[in-house]
Amino acid sequence: MKRFPLFQAKTARVSRIFGALGLPVSLIAVLGHRLDAIGVWDMVLAIMLAAGLGLFAIALAMIAFAQLWRFGGRGFTHAGFGLVYGFVALLPASALIAAPLVLEGASDISTNPNDPPVIRTSGALQTGPAWTFGRPLVFTGQDDGEHPFDIVPRRYRMSPSRVHSAAREVLSRDGWTLIDETLPDLPDMPTRLQARVRSPLLGLVKDFVVRIRPDPMGALLDLRSSSQTGLRDLDSNADRIREVLAGIDDVLLETYGEVEAQDVALHERLDEQGRLLLDGTPGFAEGGRAPLPGFKPYLPDLEGDQTAPAEDLLMPAGPET
Repeated sequence: MKRFPLFQAKTARVSRIFGALGLPVSLIAVLGHRLDAIGVWDMVLAIMLAAGLGLFAIALAMIAFAQLWRFGGRGFTHAGFGLVYGFVALLPASALIAAPLVLEGASDISTNPNDPPVIRTSGALQTGPAWTFGRPLVFTGQDDGEHPFDIVPRRYRMSPSRVHSAAREVLSRDGWTLIDETLPDLPDMPTRLQARVRSPLLGLVKDFVVRIRPDPMGALLDLRSSSQTGLRDLDSNADRIREVLAGIDDVLLETYGEVEAQDVALHERLDEQGRLLLDGTPGFAEGGRAPLPGFKPYLPDLEGDQTAPAEDLLMPAGPET
């Protein structure tokens, strides 16, 4: 009895080859960037190349399945591996494309978008707008649709130095890299922290800034989470800010036993220049207190080269008459 040769889907084997090429390209690109071996745009280029190979592998696998369904024969295993390899190779590119569509917020979120904390980059200060892909990273105004309503400044009924210590503890617990810090010179002086964190999947670098300023209530806290490139991963800047706020509250609760905090409604507390208004604080011209100096005043000591604080040189009270 004459036997006819079994049909073999040649596209199945080709599908497995292209899928096997796309998978390592995708993995090496992500791992290389996380290990700082390649730059972010080199990673993006490699991810897109892997995505092209993965799409081609998936298309060939689907053609092979259709042929095998019609004629029977061999090739199901090769087509199955090609399909799996292709989908895995597509994952990083899918994260880059889908993240802006499904995640809340923008690539740069601040509790006060009209007066965001500055970001130190290579010795310079980034205040915005910094342009990436034709759009500003720092959004000014509340009508862009990408600033969550609950991401607002927060006031604490305690000194800025205590809030600074709590924020530093939260960043340390999360394992973020602290790259800049302004320590409180006096308990009521403004402070700042800047940390660097990587996104969970692609390792995209994000800058996170904590700014704490004196306030009539005690301390005014502003946070900012910003992508260095404008690219998005499967994490949200808004969620990162919420997690840090919750962490600061937890640390303060553990340390002092209670937390007196108040969210600031931006649309009710901004002046014409977009700066935060401090309720209940009259200006100096209206009879209020003089503004705090931006530095700690020192005067030369008359007896040597040492310096002494200005408060030590105040005139003593005269004798009573």
